[in-house]
Amino acid sequence: MPPTASVNIAHAFTKGSQEAPVVFVEFADYECPYCQKVNPQIEELKKDYGDKVAIVYKDFPLPMHHSSEKAAEAARCAGEQGKFWEYHDVLFYSKQVDVDSLKEHARVLKLNGDAFDTCLDSGSQAKAVKQDLEEGKSLGLTGTPSFFVNGHFVSGVIDYATLKDMVNQQLNFAAATHAKEQISQK
Repeated sequence: MPPTASVNIAHAFTKGSQEAPVVFVEFADYECPYCQKVNPQIEELKKDYGDKVAIVYKDFPLPMHHSSEKAAEAARCAGEQGKFWEYHDVLFYSKQVDVDSLKEHARVLKLNGDAFDTCLDSGSQAKAVKQDLEEGKSLGLTGTPSFFVNGHFVSGVIDYATLKDMVNQQLNFAAATHAKEQISQK
């Protein structure tokens, strides 16, 4: 069994309910080629499992990726306008994270451009990005992508079959736990 940790997801961007039987937390960097590679597989996981899986995104901009911190802030600025996930996906698919591109992505997604630019230029989201980064460091993370599946740690590029195995394992565990609770209540 991989090591486990408790990750604070209270203020994180989440696709699905945080009450789902499987909570899949990703710490990632928008410039990380491995994160870019795994993103479509995470999307597929959400499609295949629906309400059984919640996807949670946490920022972990690496120091060698000079634009990743600003890209993380930009995604959060898009989140203020209700388009975090759409913007997140554009960053991973386009791989364009310079400030001009960040602002252009906002226009393509039909966000309020002035509000987005003000948010991005002011650095109002920098503190939130730094909080995720500090939390990741406190959990011992050193690279991206890093995942916690119901608190179980896994890192690196993992193939879709491995992702599915991890989710199925957690669903089976949840079902077994629920069955034991039902029996003990009788």
